[in-house]
Amino acid sequence: GNDVQTEILVSQEAEANISLIEGEFSKKMMCDDVQKKRQEGTPGIAQGARNSTLASIAGSLRRKGLDEETILATLHVANERQCKPPLSSEEVKRIAQSIAGYPVNRTQTEHKWTTVVKNLSEYQPEEMEWLWKVRIPLGKLTIIEGDPSAGKSFMTAAIAKAVSLGAPLPCENDEIERMPAKVLMLLAEDGIPETIRPRLEKMGADLKNIDILEAVINEIGNERFFSLAKDLEALEAVLAKGGYRLLIIDPVNSYLGLNIDTNREADVRAILSPLIKLVEKYNVALICIRHLAKSQKEKALYRGLGSISYTAIARAVYLVGKNPLNYAERVMTCTKNSNAPDDIPAIAFEISSSGNFEWKGERNITSEMLSNPAPDQEDDTSALGEAQEFLQATLADGPKCANHVLKEARKNSIMEKTLRRAKKELHIESEKGDKEWQWKLPGKNELAGPASWLPWASSNSQEEDAEKTNTAKMANDIVPTLL
Repeated sequence: GNDVQTEILVSQEAEANISLIEGEFSKKMMCDDVQKKRQEGTPGIAQGARNSTLASIAGSLRRKGLDEETILATLHVANERQCKPPLSSEEVKRIAQSIAGYPVNRTQTEHKWTTVVKNLSEYQPEEMEWLWKVRIPLGKLTIIEGDPSAGKSFMTAAIAKAVSLGAPLPCENDEIERMPAKVLMLLAEDGIPETIRPRLEKMGADLKNIDILEAVINEIGNERFFSLAKDLEALEAVLAKGGYRLLIIDPVNSYLGLNIDTNREADVRAILSPLIKLVEKYNVALICIRHLAKSQKEKALYRGLGSISYTAIARAVYLVGKNPLNYAERVMTCTKNSNAPDDIPAIAFEISSSGNFEWKGERNITSEMLSNPAPDQEDDTSALGEAQEFLQATLADGPKCANHVLKEARKNSIMEKTLRRAKKELHIESEKGDKEWQWKLPGKNELAGPASWLPWASSNSQEEDAEKTNTAKMANDIVPTLL
């Protein structure tokens, strides 16, 4: 009775296996000869293809972990239904025995996954380690973002210099003795021989402790651009050599690969999460440079280019730009810091025209002030002087359309309010043309010097009020190319 029941169960399982694989006969079971026969009106597996086709079926079943008895029962069903004419029972048995001798090799999709649960008490508490005290953690992701020419790359070079020498970074109050360590840099925008080496050399960095990851190369000498999506194993091989304390990727979006959508959270996390696991493993600080989106309407937290998941997954995020209270300085302001107080003071630095870099200490500047400067912060003496120089140069060869001047000012990062104040200071004249208002420089006798400080809200002439109304209608059509 038990043998009969077993035979029935095996037969039923064979039927189930056949139903699963019949739908794929045309792809896996049928060779070209079989398809040709079918086209000629002869169904089934033709003579000459029977052994190979049944062996293929048996292999598929073995990879799923089925035993010899089940494989044999399935082959018998397939043989009777599909082989024209059927093979002998002995031949079918021989095929089943042969294939069943191979070890089970399940594919990844066939693995059974289970959860890994660990009680919280089993985790050992760990103290945060820092590359830069309370600012840049070790083994975590730090993002530094800002507009082009904000000074991000200069500043990260200064951080790399300190690491290469084992020197302290600004405003660190601890007395921990640091040892020189290695820095690995991935740089997609600045030239290495003409920009990066001279810059770090001038700063006094130990160049022997700074490595550049230029590309990846295979065993036959083919070389291509490094991709975080494909080459994390190659990156680990470098970090595994030891001695590295800092990894800089500038900018991170250049190394994500061609098929990554930086606006999709799933895509960004799929790339950054394994990278963070890697730097955690080797206790290396990771700094990724990111550009800003053009809009200034968002809070500083949302200004970065791409998905908000960049900010979410990073442990610290900093915004770099000109100090709105002193345009001679740049500042690094804290947008997010998950492992330190949220009122960390900004750090100021200066970059001279000759390329010298100097840290200037802490400043009471926030990321919101840097991202969206208020009128009284933006319209300082330096900004006003810049706007005056712009107007004098733009109008030197004659009157210009007001809308054209406003558009060009925006391209040069000059705010409209500052521009109009400069216009008042310089006694720039407004006159109505055939269709639009024109701006022109006054006569030499009138341009004796700056007038007294006039507030933005004050308008003493009807022509300027009319001009403002006219240009305001076009404000939404004028898009700054450089913020």
